[in-house]
Amino acid sequence: VVVVSDRWWRARLGAAPDVLGRVVHLNGAPFVVVGVAPPAFRGSYDAAPTDLWVPLMTYGTVRPRGVDVQRRTCGWL
Repeated sequence: VVVVSDRWWRARLGAAPDVLGRVVHLNGAPFVVVGVAPPAFRGSYDAAPTDLWVPLMTYGTVRPRGVDVQRRTCGWL
């Protein structure tokens, strides 16, 4: 599943009103859109714009060369 930002919804999905349930592919993997965040929502990390929120268990799929979230040094967790 994925929640998309209002900005991403408008830019990538054409502000489609029937977006819920649609499948989008992130790094080749299918994710079902389960929500669109309100326009003012920025998430918990305000330093960088965020357009997609996925469950932490899918982090390896979305960012395969990202930080190992199982390391205790992941301060953002």
